[in-house]
Amino acid sequence: MGILQAWRDRRAPRADQNGERCVHVVAELCQRGEVHRAVRRATSYQRRCPIDPRTACNCAIEISEAGSPEAAVTILERAVQSNGPNEFLFVNLSVALQRCNQIPDAVEAARKACELAPKDAAMRQQLIDVLRDDGSADEASEHLVTLLEDDPQSINLLMQLGVVGMQLRHHAHAEEAFRKTLEADPEHSFARANLAAALLGLGHIDEAEGHALRALKMRPEDGVSLCNIALVRERQGRLGEALELYERAVTLDPEYEPAAREVARVRKQILDNKGR
Repeated sequence: MGILQAWRDRRAPRADQNGERCVHVVAELCQRGEVHRAVRRATSYQRRCPIDPRTACNCAIEISEAGSPEAAVTILERAVQSNGPNEFLFVNLSVALQRCNQIPDAVEAARKACELAPKDAAMRQQLIDVLRDDGSADEASEHLVTLLEDDPQSINLLMQLGVVGMQLRHHAHAEEAFRKTLEADPEHSFARANLAAALLGLGHIDEAEGHALRALKMRPEDGVSLCNIALVRERQGRLGEALELYERAVTLDPEYEPAAREVARVRKQILDNKGR
């Protein structure tokens, strides 16, 4: 979640040397796995120098990335209380809350960041991320469209728009987004695999098959591409071949969890068909 680097990359009040030293020590402790000591060091400094949001933010970044987002949330909330509203504090608070799976609170913090910096793409991107986690795909789509007005060739934004379209079952909108991605990068295997899925949703089986096979050729061990071909085979009534492809996806790409569910579903369907 690169948004956590926001403060480092933007203009902001410079921390004094003590603050910079604190961040350096916290980073070293985190790298050594001594996160509890890092939290104590950051908390101690924050109590001595509460009006130093930059140091608090950068310490929280290190601590969150080291696997203790709960402690980062505490540091950032204390910084907001001491320093007042600040978009950098809010956006990093949103990321830390997201890592804690406190999604509604993460959405609220991201909204506050966007209110303070409405034209900042990084702030809006974080809001989009947490809205998707919150199941608010419609609103996420609206924000993506707004960002694309300023950067219409962004492959990252187009891919996100396509994925959100699939979540909303707006397959035609998803198809358009994935096609635009491929216009910019014809070798984008994920865009091609997702285009195949969108075309399946629209019932364009033959065209979907072509894109799915091409995506699989690019990434022969990709679970999504294997499952897309399996879906095509299902639509063609070739359940045995579909099951083999789903099983292959489970073996080659075990992290793609939907494949295992598809295996169970198709096995059941085959057994039901035999029992008729």
